[in-house]
Amino acid sequence: MSEIKVGDKVRSFDFADGEWGRDLTGERACYVEGQVISIGMIMEGCPRYEILVERDVFGGEESDRRVGTQVYPPVNGTPSTMGGPTDFVEKLHDAIPIATIQEVIELTRVAKRKAQLAGDKMLMATGGETGRCFDPKEREAFDKLIGIIRTADEALSRLHKL
Repeated sequence: MSEIKVGDKVRSFDFADGEWGRDLTGERACYVEGQVISIGMIMEGCPRYEILVERDVFGGEESDRRVGTQVYPPVNGTPSTMGGPTDFVEKLHDAIPIATIQEVIELTRVAKRKAQLAGDKMLMATGGETGRCFDPKEREAFDKLIGIIRTADEALSRLHKL
């Protein structure tokens, strides 16, 4: 089992023991998915993960009952009162470092600017009128540049919300 760190996306099973304890579908599927926001002695007893719930499945049905709240399962490996170590939480994927998001934003801005410059050059060659002097291949290339610019705008808008 890989180490779970703050920022990682995880799934925490409500009833991990037993034959159906880790079911993902069906009436016995009971778990939450979310992001680990802290790890440690959050409450008395034992070290715990603090997970901000983004998805809640109970009895095999999607629920919003715990979405937006925190849950506090014991850190994997903590001795259980039922015998053996706990292992209710599994990593779905590592945290995405914020530097990576900033790099993507910058690369998207650069791609958008290059497309704008290429489009400007094409327009200057026609005197600023896209309908004049564009053969079909030039028009197709110009339309692709416009598509790249729009896609970059949409991507930047979504990235700024992260």
